[in-house]
Order: sequence, then C-alpha cells, then structure tokens
Amino acid sequence: MSIKRSIVIGEPKAASTSKDTEKKNTKKESTTIKRKVTKEALTPMGIVRDKSVLQTSVPPEQREPRVYNPDGKVLVIVESPAKSKTIEKFLGPNYVVKASMGHLRDLPKSQMGIDIEHGFTPRYSNLVTRKKVIDELVSYADESSAVLLATDPDREGEAISWHLAYILNVDPTSTCRITFNEITKNAVAEALGSPRTIDMN
Repeated sequence: MSIKRSIVIGEPKAASTSKDTEKKNTKKESTTIKRKVTKEALTPMGIVRDKSVLQTSVPPEQREPRVYNPDGKVLVIVESPAKSKTIEKFLGPNYVVKASMGHLRDLPKSQMGIDIEHGFTPRYSNLVTRKKVIDELVSYADESSAVLLATDPDREGEAISWHLAYILNVDPTSTCRITFNEITKNAVAEALGSPRTIDMN
C-alpha cells in the first residue's frame, strides 16, 4: 500500500515540477541579467583612484584667503574628543572646541607619494575615513570668528596643525597655533594669551 501511494503521489508532482522549473529558470535568468547590467553600470571607467584618499581640491596658492565671521565663535581644534569636552567647559560660550581625531591627510598608497621632478614635494591627500570629520570642521570654521589649532605639543601635533591649516584654508604664518602641557583652566588660559605660528621646523 505504501509503495502504491508513493507512486500515485509522486507522478503528478513530477509533471508539475517540469513546468515550474522552466518558469523558475526563466526568472533566474532575467534577474541575473539585470544584476549583471547594474554591476557593469556601477563599475568606474578609466583609472581607478586610491580608495583610501580623496583628491585635494584647490592648492593654497590658488585659494582666496579665509573670511571669518565677526559674530561667530572662536573655533578651537584639539586631537582628542575627551579633551574637547573638558576644554569647552573651561572656555565658556564664546568658544566651540572640536576634535580632529588624529591625522586627516596622508600620502597615497597606490601611487608615488612624492613629486620627484619638483623637489620631492609630498602629495598629501585627505583621508576618506576622515571625510565626515573634515566636513564638520570646515562647516564650523566657516561660521567662526577665528580658528585656533590646539593639537598636542609635539612634532606629530605640529604636523596635524599644519594639515588642518591647509584643509581649513588658515594662513600657517598667522598666530593660529596654541599649545598647553596640561588640561587645566590656567594652562588653557595661558595658551590663549600667547598664540604663535605653526613651527615648520
């Protein structure tokens, strides 16, 4: 009895599955064709650039000098977000303190990082992973009455300040750099009272 039942039940299924499989196959083919077309449309044409860096916009010599908003707040940029919150409490409502989260530019990995024909000039570019931070800092700088670069008082901090000056179109020869060795109200106040230029050495 069980064998007959299996044969009777199995026959109509086999007949219907042949039509169903044909329909499924045609659907699969159409979807795969669509997927292939969309993938091909999204692939970039020509030279594929380094995905880790963004191409730098306009060189500083071709830029117009930054115009500050006299009614805006003073933008102070540090490296660490933990420091930014503490320092903002010290400075009060006329200041806004933001963090760069470390380096914002680097040499490209997929091509030569220096220009050999022009005095070994480094070719720095903005990091893709820091795009959100860069956009935020630029928007705050556009609304600020001044920009003070308060990165760490070491060689790396000086380099980050130099890169920030480039990104934000701040004159590196202006007194835009402040440093402090401790996060206290007195140390921050002293730093604000004695700004200096970026130390290129």
